[in-house]
Amino acid sequence: MKAEVTKEEKAIVTSSTEGQEEIKSGAVEVTSPIVEDFWDKRRGEARNWCWVMIFANSFFQISAIINPMSDDHYWTNVVYQVVSTALAVILLASYWMEKYSWIPIIFANTVTNMRLIIRFSDFENNRY
Repeated sequence: MKAEVTKEEKAIVTSSTEGQEEIKSGAVEVTSPIVEDFWDKRRGEARNWCWVMIFANSFFQISAIINPMSDDHYWTNVVYQVVSTALAVILLASYWMEKYSWIPIIFANTVTNMRLIIRFSDFENNRY
């Protein structure tokens, strides 16, 4: 028994296969900025988190440079402050790199996290 296909079903199948061909050929263009808006918001949040970490680290580093516990404590915080300043400059560059702004943001976040992990190694020799 062969099932008969109605005109409506044939039209649906034909239009859906034509639509698939359009998608495969790249003729369909998404004009909604939903995806771009989503990632712009995430980049902004990541950038803000990194700014907060850089300024918080800088505050403690500058206070440690002003009143060091030891010579190692002083020089370690000088190095940390240089790194924080370089990260701030890199993060500033992300404002001018529209399409690839995520690259400096991810780099700055990664280095900031690595710096926090390294801080636990106590290169300052100030643990009691």
